[in-house]
Amino acid sequence: MGADIFFQILLPSQPEVELQSNNLVNTKLGYIIGGTILQQKAPDNKVTLFCSTCNNNINDEIKNFFEVEKVPQAYCEKLSEHDLAEDIFQKSVKLNNNKFQVDIPLKVPISEVNSHLGNSFDLTLHRFLSLEKRLHKNPLLLTEYEKFIQEYVELGHGQYIDFQTYDLEQDPVYFLPHHAVVNEFSKTTRTRVVFDASMKTNLKVSLNDLMLNGSLPQKELFDIILLYRIGDFTFSTDIQKMFRNVLVNPEHASLQNILWRSHPSDTIQCIRLNTVTYGMKSSSFLATRCLLELTDRYGTDYPLASFILNNCTYIDDILYSTSDKLELLEAKAQLEAILQKGGFRTHKWASNSPDILSDIPYSEQQFNELELQKDSCTMKALGLHVDIKNDCFTMSCPNNFDNDVVTKRSILSYIARFYDPMGFVSPIIVKAKVILQKLWLDKLDWNAVPPAAVKEEWLRFAADLFAMDPICFNRNIPVPKSAEAVQLIGFADASTSTGYGCCVYLRVVDKTGKVNIALLCSKSRINSHSKPLTIPRLELNAALLLTHLIKRTHDTLSLKLKINNVYLFTDSMIVLGWLNTEIINLQAYVANRVKIIKEVSSQYQWQYINTKENPADLISRGMDPQEIASCSLWWHGPSFLQNGKYEFSDNSQNLPTVTLPELKKVPPSGDQLVTLSTQVQNDLFEFLQKYSDIHKMTRVMAYVLRFCNNIKTKNNKTLLNYLSSEELTRALNLIIKQEQYVHFNQEIKNLKQNRDMVGPVKSLHPFLDDQGLLRVGGRLQNSQIPYEQKHQIILHKESKVTELIIRSEHQRLFHAGPKLLLSILNQKYWLINAMRQIKKITHKCLVCFRMKAESAKQLMGSLPQQRVTACKPFLKVGVDFAGPLPVKNSRIRRSVETKGYICVFVCFVTKAVHLELSSDLTTDSYLACFKRLIARRGLPSEVFADNGTNFRGAANQLADLYRLHAASEHQTRVQSFSAQQGIRFHFVPSYSPVFAGLAEAAVKSTKFHLKRILQKLVLTYEQLNTILVQIEGILNSRPLVPMSSDINDFSYLTPGHFLTGSAIMSYPEKDISDLPTNRLKFWKVCEHVKQCFWSIWHKYYLNSLQCRSKWQSSVPNVTEGMLVILREPNCPPLHWPLARVSKVFPGKDGKVRAIEVTAPNGKTYMRSLSGICVLPLDDNLT
Repeated sequence: MGADIFFQILLPSQPEVELQSNNLVNTKLGYIIGGTILQQKAPDNKVTLFCSTCNNNINDEIKNFFEVEKVPQAYCEKLSEHDLAEDIFQKSVKLNNNKFQVDIPLKVPISEVNSHLGNSFDLTLHRFLSLEKRLHKNPLLLTEYEKFIQEYVELGHGQYIDFQTYDLEQDPVYFLPHHAVVNEFSKTTRTRVVFDASMKTNLKVSLNDLMLNGSLPQKELFDIILLYRIGDFTFSTDIQKMFRNVLVNPEHASLQNILWRSHPSDTIQCIRLNTVTYGMKSSSFLATRCLLELTDRYGTDYPLASFILNNCTYIDDILYSTSDKLELLEAKAQLEAILQKGGFRTHKWASNSPDILSDIPYSEQQFNELELQKDSCTMKALGLHVDIKNDCFTMSCPNNFDNDVVTKRSILSYIARFYDPMGFVSPIIVKAKVILQKLWLDKLDWNAVPPAAVKEEWLRFAADLFAMDPICFNRNIPVPKSAEAVQLIGFADASTSTGYGCCVYLRVVDKTGKVNIALLCSKSRINSHSKPLTIPRLELNAALLLTHLIKRTHDTLSLKLKINNVYLFTDSMIVLGWLNTEIINLQAYVANRVKIIKEVSSQYQWQYINTKENPADLISRGMDPQEIASCSLWWHGPSFLQNGKYEFSDNSQNLPTVTLPELKKVPPSGDQLVTLSTQVQNDLFEFLQKYSDIHKMTRVMAYVLRFCNNIKTKNNKTLLNYLSSEELTRALNLIIKQEQYVHFNQEIKNLKQNRDMVGPVKSLHPFLDDQGLLRVGGRLQNSQIPYEQKHQIILHKESKVTELIIRSEHQRLFHAGPKLLLSILNQKYWLINAMRQIKKITHKCLVCFRMKAESAKQLMGSLPQQRVTACKPFLKVGVDFAGPLPVKNSRIRRSVETKGYICVFVCFVTKAVHLELSSDLTTDSYLACFKRLIARRGLPSEVFADNGTNFRGAANQLADLYRLHAASEHQTRVQSFSAQQGIRFHFVPSYSPVFAGLAEAAVKSTKFHLKRILQKLVLTYEQLNTILVQIEGILNSRPLVPMSSDINDFSYLTPGHFLTGSAIMSYPEKDISDLPTNRLKFWKVCEHVKQCFWSIWHKYYLNSLQCRSKWQSSVPNVTEGMLVILREPNCPPLHWPLARVSKVFPGKDGKVRAIEVTAPNGKTYMRSLSGICVLPLDDNLT
């Protein structure tokens, strides 16, 4: 309540009551207390709710999609942070009673953590209370959550402690928020509690911010899966609760506290977590580093287990294979033994050898007894689907894609779910990448519908994916110990249409000459649209990609196999020529890549292969999903490799001679060195073209000039603070000066050489001022106005600077009109052809355009055939609705009022009107009106109806009209009835009254008479129907054309003449019934009169329709892709939505008058040109 009102509500009688530091005041509203609030410590500011719309999930999916496409690096760069974390681990790690204990690797000593971290309790409490509300709304989730917390405490991984244990002001304490992650497909833990160590405290610092992150000591997925494919027998297992089996130093455990209570009525308790906690940045490093510590301490005692933990383990997942069953059993025994040394247990065992699982209970196996009896047992191993029973990999397309809603978001999200780290289906993935690139190049919003071509391409691709059968291929690549040759074969290829790629195969030849060759891995890249490369360069990049991939494959497989030879194939003779050329003779781009290829593949042999036999060609061009499963070239390489006696001779030296591009040009001896001096045009103009704002352009130039000034200053007085007005003025003048030298070059030369002036500036008597600016001389030297206004700077009409200055002033003056804008500009500038330029630029202002947006126009089309073809009345009919009108149920007082509606039918040929009163807006009432029309006027052949969307957003009383017309059931029933009667029904485009002009005009005329008659009266149904019939007669008596050109003849042709032979409301004729008349002659006279009416219709009325009352000139057609505004009749112009034209419908004359537009929400609408406004954008105007 403001002070101006407060004193008006005070009462004169005040109580004599004294309150400590407060006053009791009597007011008209009652007693109020006021005074001083005792000062208390203000709570820390905290965010209690933060709503944000983000795309983290899809961004992470896209990131992961491209991460698996990278070739793993043999050596990862180690950061200093990694070294510090490793040093802390080695100093702190302890192994007591088969339990590891570690310190949390912190950037600061534990004693200084509190001063850096601040208070985390308040925000954690708020988040816990929000979680509690969510849990109690879901009893099942609450039960599972309680079970998880209870198990956590019972296993000793956490313990309840008293809050008073901590001094929040001094001790290093951090409270972790937590929430539930539900995995519906998990067989062991459906609900898992996840902790958030990234929550910021009141000091805007989180625990993760103070934590070091060490490098993971394990192999990457790529290496583990490669090794997993070598060996007849295999097992997989998982380390149970690996993180929670590593204890944290009790001094550091105070940084891992959570809040919990089972019921809102209970007291909130604190649980301290005693083990490594997931959700912390260092958790993965600490847990996996403990596994590596086991191998360091006990590796000599358990060599097989040490190999598995170092090379076949990813976080807590273990995959191992070997060709010796006894070795597999020994590896299992060693693995369990070494893990027990660290307090780790295994579960989720699976194997293709029953002997491995014989002593493991089903509760600790991946599959139960019933599942093992099935023909196949498919599990997920490191993201890949493995059928352990049939010992094969299975791949299928991701499901759950809705083809009805195709947006950029849905496509990207679906593509990102393709998980293929080894490149088993790269020919399919590369097609998805191309679609992904097109979506990115279009710069669409996340929820925008892609362009028609991209959408159609995606739908074809998705249909092929869904039709694709699951792909199955063997996990194991048999390599007998007596193999005669074990070889790695690599292929590379590129194309300009898609991209480039490579693939690697393992070829094994036994002593009998039998060959087994299988695909190991592949990688692909798509071409850049911003910097397209030539075919030779793309082929070179493919060779470089192959070099890295096969090197990593070779190094990994060498842990299990002895690779005899490595062969690399390419179908590019130019690439082979470059590889056989000295690097010094190659240009930089080629030389850099050739150098890497030669260094990495120095022990490998490069060879040529025909394109048709190159399996990498399938990657570079893409492949249909249905073809890949049966493609032998892809899965087993070219057929010549199946020959066990094939000789890998070096064929790169015997290729035809080709002219190699991108060689350095070495001048022949004896040539003379010639130095050519050229004058380079000042590129300042081109530099400034990139800016679309005069202020930003000026500031950039000012900083450039300041930099030049600072490096020239000798007294060290450099300018480093904000830009001054003098600097900005100097920069703007330099920009204008540069523009004047471009557009007034000849005039400036004439002034400098004292020649006569020519051109449009001659009348201005220009001169150059002391800064070199071209100014107006004029005739106002003796006036008392400022120098800037007396001698304005001359600007050219085609200059970009001119456009930017006009636009800037237009916005500064709050979108002023051309005259005001010109008067302000003339105080400093003189624009050539000023008014025309100002109107041209302000016309492009989107804000001004929206305020006075004009509908798109096109030459008025020819009248449809239904309007200009003679036929009986009401054979071609238009229909529209009007209303509602209040109608009384009876004539008694206070009778109940209902709504009534008018169904207006109009004849397209004679403009005759037929009005029907309807009691409601049901389809049955609508058809009843239609049947009454047929009974009175005859059966129509064609009916044109408004589809009703012109009622959208109108007043509430029109909502029923919209629902009736828009309902699909209504349209279906009406069309069904019409079809039975042989009537064709047409619906005009939305928001397009011009397509049903006669019906709209009839509605308007009806309302004209009705409003003046009824005023505020409410009539009964019979009374209102009587008035409507009379109005119908009046409308059918409107003149169409005079009967004749005789000035004394006042008769005229009306719609009534075609219905009754005369105007409906004409005076009665004289009675001539008593005169004898020849009957036959009488009917001939009637027929003659009737034909005269149609003759007048043809000669006079039809010709009166020739002229176009508006839209009399042709304009360029609206085209697909144009950005437009949709006119909404009942909302202000600034709120009219944007849309893009997705389809056009040219008429017979080639002119577009109806279009389909796509709104930002993805929905499409039909509109006529009168319902849209084309934005004045350069893309729309060109």
